[in-house]
Amino acid sequence: MSSIEQQEKFYARFANESYAKSSDRVKEQDGYVYDSKLSDRRHAVYHNADENKTILGIRGTKTDLSKDSVDDIKTDSSILIGNLTATKRYKQATDKFEGVREKYGDSKVSISAHSLGARISEEMAARQDGISEVHSYNPGSFVKDALVDVDCKYNKSKQCRMRKQRINRYTVEGDSLSILSHSGKGVKTHRHKRSRKGVNPHALVNFL
Repeated sequence: MSSIEQQEKFYARFANESYAKSSDRVKEQDGYVYDSKLSDRRHAVYHNADENKTILGIRGTKTDLSKDSVDDIKTDSSILIGNLTATKRYKQATDKFEGVREKYGDSKVSISAHSLGARISEEMAARQDGISEVHSYNPGSFVKDALVDVDCKYNKSKQCRMRKQRINRYTVEGDSLSILSHSGKGVKTHRHKRSRKGVNPHALVNFL
């Protein structure tokens, strides 16, 4: 298994934990301990004290027709009109990230997320100081996102530089929700692969 494949699987597990109920989340994996006080239903925080590293998992869209899922679907629509950074979900994620920085000080903080969470994390990567790297799985995308990818391949603006230094993107062939991010341009690394047999191409399990 290549190093990028190992990286893909490693961080996907933390993105996956963000979907679980707080009480069901894994309490420790690979030296990272679950921070139940800092985590919430949309964010899972894990800290490795020995290596002074922290991983923030940001949940994607919930699909159980709860109030939470309705709010997520509304946020999904903001991707279509290009104002995701103005949404409550985006602010919650940035606030959570700042909470991580406040608690863990100089800890190296990475973000791992899928779908809506992945799109939020990529927007954060271009704007927030203090992010070490982002691992983005099948990020929800629309035309604006494709244009930003192409522009940042050549543009040397601060936001584009941060994207190219931080974003590690993983996508699956045939996933219509992330298809406009399949070019892999304007990011640090990009791995595009086939889905598992019989598995929805958008599903996070393709990376686990």
